[in-house]
Amino acid sequence: MPDNNTPPTAEQLVAEAQRIQQAQIQEHAREVNEIYEMGEQEYGAAPFAESSQIFADKTGDRKHELLAMMRSMEDPAALITHLANNEQQLERLAKLSPDRQRTELSRIEAQMSSHGHVSTGPAPRWKQPAARTGRVSDSDWKTTYGANLTDAQWHKEFDRRMAEKAKRR
Repeated sequence: MPDNNTPPTAEQLVAEAQRIQQAQIQEHAREVNEIYEMGEQEYGAAPFAESSQIFADKTGDRKHELLAMMRSMEDPAALITHLANNEQQLERLAKLSPDRQRTELSRIEAQMSSHGHVSTGPAPRWKQPAARTGRVSDSDWKTTYGANLTDAQWHKEFDRRMAEKAKRR
């Protein structure tokens, strides 16, 4: 890039914009792969592959746009599975404008929550280390993280902690 006194040339600006766009594409691909891996772990490889295929087939060229939105959701793999099991809802979603899609995805996510509340922390739950390992740190557990878990996650973590505590005795 030029020094501070010389404005960048048009070519330099284009090159920088292309570099940023490429980095965003790579991040999107990496996160979609992480979502897919988490879906395989949660639902099984074959069932999640089937759900993903239905999602891709029904959304067509809007698939990437929807996946980009879902990256900011708490559990994108659960959304993909839910929508694949509700094909009419998925087809309707694919026809909406991007703003309406985001609103509809948020509404579905809240309905899927066991208590009707979705955490809006700095990062979605699936991006947090505890979501990947299945283990919640003691400090997080003692604060409010336990309140942000699904019932199944809370019970799994509680059982694991009780088993760990019994081993120490």
